[in-house]
Amino acid sequence: MRTVSVFGGAQAKPGSECYRMAEQLGALLANAGYAVACGGYSGIMEAVARGAASHGGHTIGYTLDPFGPANTAIKEEVRCRTLHERLDRLIRGSVAAIALKGSIGTLAEVFIYWNLLQMRSVSSPLILLGNEWQALLRHIQADFLVRPKDVGLLRLALTPEEALSLIRCS
Repeated sequence: MRTVSVFGGAQAKPGSECYRMAEQLGALLANAGYAVACGGYSGIMEAVARGAASHGGHTIGYTLDPFGPANTAIKEEVRCRTLHERLDRLIRGSVAAIALKGSIGTLAEVFIYWNLLQMRSVSSPLILLGNEWQALLRHIQADFLVRPKDVGLLRLALTPEEALSLIRCS
């Protein structure tokens, strides 16, 4: 089964714009025949899983031993011993990854995935969904030693439909 991994913050609340966007993304991915993998907990992870599950999609939650069980929209829970194992499974098991708004954990996932793309350790696209990513990338290009060709490894989408289109084109 083709799987798309989704990264995003646990702090996103139901009804917020980013939560609704994640739910819509999950529904679109399920309707397109993709399984959805995520960290398995609250916020964006819950929203994307709910969106997928409500459209008959398969949902996988990669959870961590120290924390509680996955959210109720997860159909397949995979317990991981470490954060590194969890991220490796999310990255290596997907045909693409999509990152939505998040906090430090989401940023870590994005930067690790991006570094793996830059080192050619993975080839599946990383899509940054939402307008907040453009400002971050402008800042990175202006104030850090990141080459334009490395920024070009990332894909930007403003809507879930654009993100799905980028997956289909890869």
